[in-house]
Amino acid sequence: MEKGTIYEYKLKKGNCSIQHIRDIQTSEISRLNTSERDLLYESLDRGVDIISSEIEMCMYMYAYGKMHRAKMFDALEHIDERIWKYNDIAIVDYGCGQGIGTLSIFEYIEEKGYDLNKIKSVTLIEPSTICLERAELHIRSVHHSCEIKTINKKINDIYVQELDCKHYYVLHVFSFLSFELLRVY
Repeated sequence: MEKGTIYEYKLKKGNCSIQHIRDIQTSEISRLNTSERDLLYESLDRGVDIISSEIEMCMYMYAYGKMHRAKMFDALEHIDERIWKYNDIAIVDYGCGQGIGTLSIFEYIEEKGYDLNKIKSVTLIEPSTICLERAELHIRSVHHSCEIKTINKKINDIYVQELDCKHYYVLHVFSFLSFELLRVY
């Protein structure tokens, strides 16, 4: 988990909402001139390249943060609301980046008035170490009591045994591409 950084300090000064995260990171990008922003944006390769620096994380959030949250909220509207009544829910977030998919679920649960404590564990899967550490910081800042497991790998390199979801309901988040609800037997 990311510790001892200026970003962590700034994050603690507000609530850990996606908007607060975006505000912190956007302030960094707004200091760049237009050509620097354009080059940085192009380096993300439409958001699919593995991020290797803090400035790339900031640019990703600047360029895609709002859209990512909106797509997640739209997908969550199609989930049967009875899922949020169960006491034993896990999230597996593939290609989690900075954890915006999982944070969107948390914000959705809170907006709808459901109990966030029903989420018992979160597994974050991400090939970028810097993003994975930040995702863990984000998740821990919002949900102090859930178990967090991090896997620093690409999706194709994961073994089923690593997922080890011992919870009855598991929400599988595949970045901003799709969202599925699977029942674990």
